[in-house]
Amino acid sequence: MGQNSTNLTLKAYERYGVTRVLAEPTVTAISGEMAKLLVGGEIPVPGSSMCTFGSFSPVCSPGITFKPYGVSLSFVPTVLSEGRISLHLATEVTEVDLQNTFTYSNVAVPGFKSRKNETTVELPSGASIATAGLISQASVQSITGLPGLLDLPVLGALFRSRDYQRNESELLVVVTPYIARALTQQEIARPDDGFADASDPQAWLLGRVNRIYATRKNPQIMQSFKGRVGFIHD
Repeated sequence: MGQNSTNLTLKAYERYGVTRVLAEPTVTAISGEMAKLLVGGEIPVPGSSMCTFGSFSPVCSPGITFKPYGVSLSFVPTVLSEGRISLHLATEVTEVDLQNTFTYSNVAVPGFKSRKNETTVELPSGASIATAGLISQASVQSITGLPGLLDLPVLGALFRSRDYQRNESELLVVVTPYIARALTQQEIARPDDGFADASDPQAWLLGRVNRIYATRKNPQIMQSFKGRVGFIHD
């Protein structure tokens, strides 16, 4: 599939609730150098203890290290020839596992679940590669009912109910590498080029945000923004 076909398919799945897009980042890297991306966060966990020696006895306190969790993506692009790229891609999904929590120096340390995938491919500039297979499964069972009555023998079944919930998810990573080229001074443009604030009467009475907006290639007086430039104002 081409890039447009892939984007349309993912957007259709997301519209009907089949998929959910976690992030759409743009990362730049030099040929042969590694770039990393983390969609998630970091959780503090106790590490090696640090001790200070006083007058009577040493006082020790556990050190703190930060463990990342979420979706981690790292890649190493290498330009082989004109329009060809060798891409080393590594994906890791880390989740906090509270069921495997243990105690260290009187501090509760959570466990972690990790799923990894690593591959190396060669593809042309602008082509897309999709990696999948990082599947997560979770089953939950809960019992609800009237307090006191749900524990009665035989008759308790009439006052309680069981709920079963099973969740399955699979991570799909789509990467589209491009060979970037240097821009000329004429091609560099700011999002607010040609922007002029509207006057107070125009803003209050006519609801306008800008007075004149034009682009360098087409310096015509326009009544509204050109393209996706909604980030200029809230």
